[in-house]
Amino acid sequence: MRILYSAYRHDPRDPDAASGADFNFYRSLAERGHDMSLVGPFRHPPSAWERVLKRLYQRGIKKRYAKFPHSLTRRASAGLNRAEEAAKADVVFTLFQPSLVFYRGSTPCVFRLDTSFRGYQSGYEEFGDLAMKLNIWQEHRAFARCSHLITHSGWSAEGLARDYGFDARRIHTFPNPSALPQDKVPDGAPPPRSLAEPLELLTVGRNFHRKGIDIAMETTRQLNRSGNPTRLTICGLSGSDEEHIRFVGPFRKSRSQELETYLELYRRSHLLLHPARFDPSPIVTAEAAAFGLPVVTRDVGGIATSVKNGTSGVVLPAGAMAEAFSEAIARLMAQPQRYHRLCIDSRRRYESDLNWQVAGGRVEKVLRLAAEEGKCRGGVTQ
Repeated sequence: MRILYSAYRHDPRDPDAASGADFNFYRSLAERGHDMSLVGPFRHPPSAWERVLKRLYQRGIKKRYAKFPHSLTRRASAGLNRAEEAAKADVVFTLFQPSLVFYRGSTPCVFRLDTSFRGYQSGYEEFGDLAMKLNIWQEHRAFARCSHLITHSGWSAEGLARDYGFDARRIHTFPNPSALPQDKVPDGAPPPRSLAEPLELLTVGRNFHRKGIDIAMETTRQLNRSGNPTRLTICGLSGSDEEHIRFVGPFRKSRSQELETYLELYRRSHLLLHPARFDPSPIVTAEAAAFGLPVVTRDVGGIATSVKNGTSGVVLPAGAMAEAFSEAIARLMAQPQRYHRLCIDSRRRYESDLNWQVAGGRVEKVLRLAAEEGKCRGGVTQ
């Protein structure tokens, strides 16, 4: 296929850009032998009036302003329109809505998203009212130009059909795969971990509040107070270490030494603790599964699609806090056979659903379906 890949601010050939999702989608399609044309990235700053408006908005309302500046959205759409005329591609694919908002071409489009803005706001209220109106207006226009959508959870897919009237038959769902280089993933399931004390917990996240880092820290404190020796490593952020808790900052996957240090965190841990307040499509849960590392998390956003309760981890109710997490972990550690079964099944889940060989084939299938349909058609039904 001839694929016109539309970027936004980051170069999808850079493994360290953002979460690495853009890199993995682009790489997966390129490695499958498709003829890739890239439009973007677009790094122009917002206009002067947008920068002023954003500052006033955040100071006055104390909420986040619109995610995609209107001026940059117009630039991205104009760039895609020019590229579409020249590329003669079979399909347009993007992970970002700006280039689709004012898209005028006839080449069918496929848009991959973690969740909609309505979905994000319902799970983690962050944007002000005016910002949401602009976000959703752009989103509606983008969806109207898409033949198919790809998302990473049943929760997100339901919202896209319910809130935006997008044809459910044109929404394709699979969990977000691991972003680890395939040659760094162990061959087969690692040997069962010994539950010798202390218990080693790992938490990975770059947003302290949204990823529930404070909950992870309090869970560790409670486990130690209750007589369960536990150590927590927090990756992705810097902070002040305390007894039983250490921050190790972020690591870049493109740097071999940093990547090896990051992988060692998975190897030496007993559990990935992911007490996020909201996460539409986690990647770290898939990375943990690659190492046969069970996850203890809660049912918010798209997490329950990535982590299957009782198979690859323990999924607590959405409102669970540190006490519930510490109790669930203590119970699990008191049942070595159950823990070891979760380790084995976590790795099996990685092999069946959470790797890029599987996910890449799923993406390719959707793009072929859109290309075979031919002329651009929207999937909005109302």
